[in-house]
Amino acid sequence: MSAGFLYSANTTAQTLAIGGTINMGNVIRRFGCVKRTSTPFATVNGTNTILSSCGKCPKYFDVNASITAIPTDAGTVTVTAFQDGVAIPGATASATVAAAATSVTLPITFGVRLNSGVTSSNITYVLTGAASSVTNVAQTVEVE
Repeated sequence: MSAGFLYSANTTAQTLAIGGTINMGNVIRRFGCVKRTSTPFATVNGTNTILSSCGKCPKYFDVNASITAIPTDAGTVTVTAFQDGVAIPGATASATVAAAATSVTLPITFGVRLNSGVTSSNITYVLTGAASSVTNVAQTVEVE
């Protein structure tokens, strides 16, 4: 059982160029608590998902995201998760479409560790491969 759970979503259509950062919306639900702190373990502020810790010991997060994209041209659309500006190894999803305006759902699952001494970290999702309209995004964050 997790100590905390967060769900965020954004159903507003976003037109993104290659290299654009996806707006993950706002927190819809947050459950649980983190002992001895008044700071939420995670929050979402548009393009940033902010993970927080007291910094006294390592903190582990499980993140799941789902992005629905409609590429403007045929080709491969890719979304990659970044932690503090650095691509997270394996946190990438891609799909190839044969025709423009074909909707694809890109699921991404990854773990994040905040080391001792680290009190916060920013997660962002970046679109590459093909410019797209992103029509639905959702993510969950669980802290152990």
